[in-house]
Amino acid sequence: MSSPSEVERRGEPRIAAAHPIVLEWESGEGEFHRARGTTRDMALGGVYCFVERPLERGTPVDFSLVLPAELTHGNPLKLRCKGRVLRSERAGQRAFGVAVSVDSSEVAETLSQTDDAGRQRIYARVVPSATLQAEYPGMRSVVRDVSLAGAFIEDDRPLPIGRIFKLRLASDRLPTEIELAAVVRRSEPHVGMAVEFVALDRQAKETLGEIVRHGRPWRGMEEVFPTAAWHAAESGEPAPKLAELTEFIRQRAADALPQLEVVACHYRVGDCQFSLHLREPHSQAELLLPISERWVAACREGEDCTEMDRVFGSASRILDLPPPPGLRKA
Repeated sequence: MSSPSEVERRGEPRIAAAHPIVLEWESGEGEFHRARGTTRDMALGGVYCFVERPLERGTPVDFSLVLPAELTHGNPLKLRCKGRVLRSERAGQRAFGVAVSVDSSEVAETLSQTDDAGRQRIYARVVPSATLQAEYPGMRSVVRDVSLAGAFIEDDRPLPIGRIFKLRLASDRLPTEIELAAVVRRSEPHVGMAVEFVALDRQAKETLGEIVRHGRPWRGMEEVFPTAAWHAAESGEPAPKLAELTEFIRQRAADALPQLEVVACHYRVGDCQFSLHLREPHSQAELLLPISERWVAACREGEDCTEMDRVFGSASRILDLPPPPGLRKA
């Protein structure tokens, strides 16, 4: 039987709206969980959404929501809301329909009339102020950007989409490591993977909040490269585009290591270096070479290619190839 408050909410103006939503709740053991999904419709007093897992009726939840102009009679509003689960039901093989009340809310951001409410990110992404290491089974890498809900991990061999794994985040500036459960949401071969944090404790949540508060907004690669160190290396000259540098590395690798196939070359924001992916065509053996941007700057300016030549020489030794022409022996 519906409660009076539920009946009252159903009388409110309700509009169809397919917007991203993430529900967050705390378990009895003090662990925070998240379920992501898409709204079906919403009103000022509640929202109906499709999520990946069922939630128990009455569960208190926190969530962010973009309220369209049709409901605000003005600009769209990004709200941070508190509510509770009114009902939860199966909606297909892999989804659940969940009705959630909006018991209280505060305005996080006022959007412009031209902003697409359906494409608004729920949590802002930032570049960590210090290198943030990511450790997970069999791997150690770096975080490119992070939010309260997830991160992009730079990994030349990312995990498959849908993989759930234990993740540990660490930094010299953190008093303790962050341990949490994550799931791969997007995978970019030779670049990395976008992961969502699906379970973490209160301390981990608070530490993530500190990292986000001290980071700078992530606006894409063009905002983070070239770094200040590269400008210094260029002695005041206009810094080259990232595409020019990756092509420079690829071409030099192709000239120095003609026996190998250059698969990819990417810049890793987290540790300010390039990652060169090579493959030996007969054995299909693969190799990933880290190349400091300082080495690239020095070599490109014609000052000193010693370090880049040393890296290419190490590739020859590791794969047991003939010494590259023109490179000195170690």
